[in-house]
Amino acid sequence: MSIKAGFIGLGRMGLPMAYRLLNAGFALTVHNRSQEKVRQIVDAGAQPGNSAAATTQATDIVMTCLPDIATVDAVFLGADGIIAHAKPGQILIDHSTVGMPPPKPAPPPPPPKARSFSTPPSAAARNGPPTEL
Repeated sequence: MSIKAGFIGLGRMGLPMAYRLLNAGFALTVHNRSQEKVRQIVDAGAQPGNSAAATTQATDIVMTCLPDIATVDAVFLGADGIIAHAKPGQILIDHSTVGMPPPKPAPPPPPPKARSFSTPPSAAARNGPPTEL
């Protein structure tokens, strides 16, 4: 069985990361607000995802690399977002390099549908050390 990877956020960091996954042989579905970068990597062999929800539903692992805290919150926590459409056993990874949010109470953990959530070192400035749920 091949792993189906999803990548949301094809900016300066995200697009090269997505290409590395594609070139490594992963079945890759991508989503981005601007469609020019989606078309570019689709021409190289990726599949387009019409939304964060569609990308999440089509994949085993979902990775993001997003520009700011508000976008991270919307893509993960929105009604049509990743958490709302996560599948049992799915792995979610946020690579976003964003500033510190204002202090607020810790959110509840993701629903039990998602097996794990990781914030790699590029996201540590926002979220603290990597977390395994």
